[in-house]
Amino acid sequence: MASIGGGESGGKKRVDQELPLVPFIDLLFCCVMFLLATAVWSQAAEVPVASSAAPDGVEEPDPHAPPPLVLTISQHAYRLQSELGTDATIARSGEGAEAELDTQLGRYLELMGRASPVHLMPDDDVRTGDVVATMDAVRGAGFEAIQLPGTR
Repeated sequence: MASIGGGESGGKKRVDQELPLVPFIDLLFCCVMFLLATAVWSQAAEVPVASSAAPDGVEEPDPHAPPPLVLTISQHAYRLQSELGTDATIARSGEGAEAELDTQLGRYLELMGRASPVHLMPDDDVRTGDVVATMDAVRGAGFEAIQLPGTR
């Protein structure tokens, strides 16, 4: 306990007060621990996504890079396309849509020998959760570079 003294005031009522400091210290400690925990969560929740355009608007392609794979997501289907002639449409209505997408991504990876960038093109009516689940599937198949249109 800490006390605040008002001094002697000649015969009047004493104005000394006892302040409980332990609850204030406990509250401060809890606030610091909360901020430390949430700082870690904000870093763990990041999804690495590259911009589809360079900051200055001019993008020079790497001649040794594999051609990008374009993955279009609509309400009813996934569509994989590449410059190598890969063109596959996978219906999203069935139970095995994610497994089929994983199989097609694996085939493309075997064909190229290494992972290429994936341009993810979701339609406007596709839910954000479906886009994130697709990004997880793409990363799980071995593709690290995912690009969304219009992101910086």
